[in-house]
Parts: sequence; C-alpha cells; structure tokens
Amino acid sequence: MSKQLTNIETYAGLLKGLKAEITQGQILAQRAAEKEKAIAYWNIGDMIDRHVLKNKKRAGYGEMLYERLGKDIQIDRRTLLRTVKFRNTFKKGEISAKLSWSHYKELIAVKDDRKRKSLINRAVREEWRINELRNAIRRERLETEYNPSDAGIERIAFRRGTIYLYRIKEPGFLHDVIGMAVIDCGFNNWKVGSREEMENFHKGDLVETKKTASGYIIRKSDETSHSLYTYRAFAERVVDGDTILANIDIGFGIWSRHHLRLRGLDAPDIKTPEGKASRRYLQKILIKVPYLVVKTYGRDLYGRRLTDIFYGEEGMEPEETAKKGTYLNQQMLDSGHGRIML
Repeated sequence: MSKQLTNIETYAGLLKGLKAEITQGQILAQRAAEKEKAIAYWNIGDMIDRHVLKNKKRAGYGEMLYERLGKDIQIDRRTLLRTVKFRNTFKKGEISAKLSWSHYKELIAVKDDRKRKSLINRAVREEWRINELRNAIRRERLETEYNPSDAGIERIAFRRGTIYLYRIKEPGFLHDVIGMAVIDCGFNNWKVGSREEMENFHKGDLVETKKTASGYIIRKSDETSHSLYTYRAFAERVVDGDTILANIDIGFGIWSRHHLRLRGLDAPDIKTPEGKASRRYLQKILIKVPYLVVKTYGRDLYGRRLTDIFYGEEGMEPEETAKKGTYLNQQMLDSGHGRIML
C-alpha cells in the first residue's frame, strides 16, 4: 500500500488518507486480476498447442478442435487462436501485472521481437491505455512500411476504424424513446434496446457489440470517435475507377446500399480509355475479394459516401482486415489509375 505518511489528526486528513489507500488497493487488485487473466489465457494456449501437437497426424484436426472447443467452453474461435499465439509469443514469466489481456492481444500482432519489447517497456513505463498502445503500434507499422526511396510519392492520409463500434445518442425525434439512450448505427439507422440493456449507457458513450446465439452483447469501448463508422461491406458493382455500389452490413441485422466514392482519389473520366482502364483494374481487385471493410465520412456533391476501403487476405476476419488490410484508395493511386483529389 501507500508508503506516504498521512496526517490523520484531523477528519479531513483521515478522509484523504483513507481515499488514497482505497484507490491504491483497487489499482493493485485490478492489476493482479488482469495478470491472472493473462496467465489463464497463456495456460489455455499452452494446453491447446500441446494437444494439437500430439494430434498433428490427424488431418484437419486443428480446425475442428477450435470449433468444438468454442462451443463447449463458450470461448470464441478467434480468442482461442489468440491464446495459442500468445503462448508462442511470450514466455509465462514475461507476463506483467501492469498490462491487461487487451494489451497483449495487440502486442502479439507485432512480429518484430525488438520492437515488441520496446512497446512493452513504454506501455508499462507510461501506463498506456489500450488506444494509446494501438496508436503506437500503428505508427510503428507505418514507419516500418515507409521506404525513403518513396519520398515524393503522394500519400492519402487515413485512419483505420473499428468494426461494430457505435456512439450512444439521445435523439429527440424518435418519439417512443425520447430521453432514452439509443445506438447510432450510422446511415440514419438507430438501434433501440430495452431499458435494461441501455440503462448503463449515456449520451456520447462509445460502445462495441458482439453477436451471440441469443442476441447481442453491448459493452462500453475505450476506442476514440476516430474509429467510428466502420463496417463490413460487399461490392455489388464497380461504377468507375473511384466509385463502387456496395451493400453495407451496419450491424444488428441492418443493411444499407450506397454508392461509395474512394476518398482522396480522382479517377479519369469513364468515357476515356484511361477511365475504362481504371475501372477494369478496380474490377480485377474486387472480384477476388470476399468482402470489404469500409470507413465512411460525409457525402460528396453527388451524394456519394466518401469512403476509405480496405481488403484482406483469404481467411482474415473483418476485425483483422480493419486493422491490417490493404488500403485500396492508396493502391489505386500507386497503380497510376487515379490522382490525388484536392
């Protein structure tokens, strides 16, 4: 506990000392709990990894195992895969009480050992929250991907978003729920939950959702508003080199269909040979992509949604594509099939 001596002769001094001691105790208890949680996940990953190794001769056993375990122990497949990766990335003795499981989920994506250790040291020393660690990892990735020989090449500045992240609002025009907190899903769509579901949320809160067999789990998020309005989508048609028609999965079983304009990019007029070539290039990319992740902004003069579009490798989940997927807008620019739109 606190080593600092507190004057307890007065009531004010006593109260101050007690509050400081309670706060310190809560912090230490939370850190201990987080460490135990991380150790538990490490142990889970260790047991699964050793089990798979012993059954490696059984074709396809690993994939079947994760599906079966997910149902029997109620931990989703993605989390189970992460526990194994966690076990293979960190030694058990390296787990710090100052970092949560959420921190480690981000850190296992950093492949470079030296950079990962540097990020761990800074996260512990500066007591980073999750969003601070994520931002640092993103900066590291950008610096790694940057090639000095690329100096002078045009870049479209962008931010990545988070799938199924929403803001809580209290709109005055939804007559049956005036004064209640509701979820702004984007595209003028609103999710109205029960009073029991929404009673712990307030206007301005950011929430993340997870679909379950019985409905949706809604929980507060430590993400920032920069990560909002990010969705899974499916390309229906390529209009030209900077515009597509897409069906967007807003969440909660709600879909919305929009023309999306690749933000920051201006493709040649479709009536020109260059414009037709630009469209063909975009079609060739999208025909191989099972889905997209789109981060939407406002509208342009023609009513199209200004959008950053990302796509991933085969087998990548939408959440991972949002974080690591190829930025299509920049790819179109780099290919010479468009120019920076000022």
